[in-house]
Amino acid sequence: MTNQYFAPIAIAPWETIKELCEEKQLSLDIFAFKIDFSNYVSIVEQNEITEDMALKLESVLEVPAKFFLDLDSQYRETLVRLKRDS
Repeated sequence: MTNQYFAPIAIAPWETIKELCEEKQLSLDIFAFKIDFSNYVSIVEQNEITEDMALKLESVLEVPAKFFLDLDSQYRETLVRLKRDS
């Protein structure tokens, strides 16, 4: 068995996406518009990052779609581990 690190908290992918927007000096409202959402809150309310959403994020934020899919997967895995271990 290998030693693996498991995060003690689950950070939603949208927090990272918000930081990427800030780095690019892209307002959240304009970001939402660019990926076909009415506002940022409606994006956050989406349950998961789908392949389609990841491709939209890639086109706006210039970060590979796989990054966003992996981020979402890790988030969901952490949620399950935290629930199991509590």
